[in-house]
Amino acid sequence: MGNKDQLRRTCVRTLAMSAAMLCMAAYGGDEPLVLARRGAAGEYSIRVPEGASSNLVHAARELSRYVEQLTGVALPVSAGAAAGREIRLAVKPGLGHDAFLFRTSGENLYIVGNDDRAVLFGVYDFLETYGDCDWLTPDQEFVPRQEVVQVPRNLDRICRPAFRIRDCYYSDARQRPDFAAKLKLNEDDPFDQFLWKCHTFMRLMPPETYYKDHPEYYALVNGERKKNGWRVNLCLTNPDVLRIVTSNVLDRIAKVYPKVKVFGVSQSDCWDHCECAGCTAIDEREESPAGSNLAFVNAVADAVAKKYPDVIIETLAYQYTVKPPKNLKPRDNVMVCLCTDMCDFSRPLVESRFRPRGRYFVDDLRTWCAIAKNRVHLWDYTMNFQYKLHAFPNIYSLKQNLETFLDCGVSEVFEQGPLPSRHQAGEALKLYLLGHLLWNPRQPLEPLLSRFYRRYYGAAGKWMRRYMEELHAVSRVRDETECPLMMWGVIDSPALPTDFFEHGAIWIAKAAEAVKDDPVKSRNVRWEMNANDYTRIMRSEQPTPELKAAAVRILEDWKNHPDSAKISEMDTVLDEARQKLEKYAEVQMPPM
Repeated sequence: MGNKDQLRRTCVRTLAMSAAMLCMAAYGGDEPLVLARRGAAGEYSIRVPEGASSNLVHAARELSRYVEQLTGVALPVSAGAAAGREIRLAVKPGLGHDAFLFRTSGENLYIVGNDDRAVLFGVYDFLETYGDCDWLTPDQEFVPRQEVVQVPRNLDRICRPAFRIRDCYYSDARQRPDFAAKLKLNEDDPFDQFLWKCHTFMRLMPPETYYKDHPEYYALVNGERKKNGWRVNLCLTNPDVLRIVTSNVLDRIAKVYPKVKVFGVSQSDCWDHCECAGCTAIDEREESPAGSNLAFVNAVADAVAKKYPDVIIETLAYQYTVKPPKNLKPRDNVMVCLCTDMCDFSRPLVESRFRPRGRYFVDDLRTWCAIAKNRVHLWDYTMNFQYKLHAFPNIYSLKQNLETFLDCGVSEVFEQGPLPSRHQAGEALKLYLLGHLLWNPRQPLEPLLSRFYRRYYGAAGKWMRRYMEELHAVSRVRDETECPLMMWGVIDSPALPTDFFEHGAIWIAKAAEAVKDDPVKSRNVRWEMNANDYTRIMRSEQPTPELKAAAVRILEDWKNHPDSAKISEMDTVLDEARQKLEKYAEVQMPPM
């Protein structure tokens, strides 16, 4: 027995030494630096420079708050010179836009950012990487119980975003900047609220001001000078139009400069471009209507540059101007905003067989990035605009499309989501994925999916994941050349067969049963149940008691949504859907 005990002790020591050696190897040959240990007195403080901004102090307090939630150890926040072991937060300009670094020196850890915002991003990235924290929605976060918070002793890591601008037009990101910061999202550069980044022609030359006396200022379409309110374009070779628009742009800049430095000069939201002899000559020479548009915008930009050399003029490559001009190039102070509005989203763009866009779009993107010297803003779409609760299975296209944008040289990305919304199908998942992938589209997708479904849905996760996987599988088996998954999809599109939504209701019902005693997870499942049942209702020929009850449930949830009144006012599409649901369920809901 003695020999066996000795052998057992030897084996245990050997295994312990092996584990220690592996741990040391993982941390560069030294034991990790323990910043907080559950049950032990805190040895570290979180320090900011003397006179630090309120934003930097906020970052320090966030770090302290979450470390205490993780380990139960409170790390005090203080300012000034070092006093013992510390986690030092500091700003160091020159790291790069939104960049931050983690570095250890002796017993101390440094979180340093290019500016205050970058430091805050660094704090949240630190908590996610070294504390396993997760930010799911503004009111749902995952902060696990940890025995220690530690980092490699020889840590020296710098983190830079793939895209300078990472903007998501989702309610949870736009209305909760604290949550957006946790996903390391940033809104666009400050732009003028009057001359926004798109569709500004009619603001610059409103028809009610100019059309009566000068119809020649407006686009000639099928032999007629168009006057359709805000959905009308300009004659871009008329010298008076250039003079008036340039003057109005300069006047507007003078009112808000230098606070605002991005101004839109771009086509209206319609296909009616000018067909007069002057515009047509340029378009034919450039083999695209983008020719006359860019020639006009360049002329405005030249005038702006003389007085405001640091101002950016943004214009669209959208609808009829997506194809780049053959010879013309944007001026250095022109930002091109290229839109994916005519693409199929069921497959990555590089794999798409859909015409006229798809892989043709990628060719156009490469050309725009080349001639615009990579000053390209990509406007991407993530949902069905016509029926916002209708499923839009593009999860497996998001990552590869972002990688394509990055490879082509895109510097800014705007993801058009369902704002305003009442929880579009898959909304929470898409925002979670986009937040991570806009920072680093090279990271693997599967860990993000697994983590989200496990933490957002709990015991319902396996059923909700099954619903999502089958939805995407159904979408991918069709011929997208005949039935593309486009942003302006119809409710009865054969791209997504009705049978799926009937079958999918089974998986969602199982998910709801699995978390029936958890009010938060039940609510998460219920939003997806509403989206699925909404599609079933909109496609059904005869009301059934089940679907009538579902319609009432959806309407009640909409009414109880915290932003219900604002959404109803802003979104006529959803308001029309409300009326249809009321008629279907034979109920009259109180005003929202």
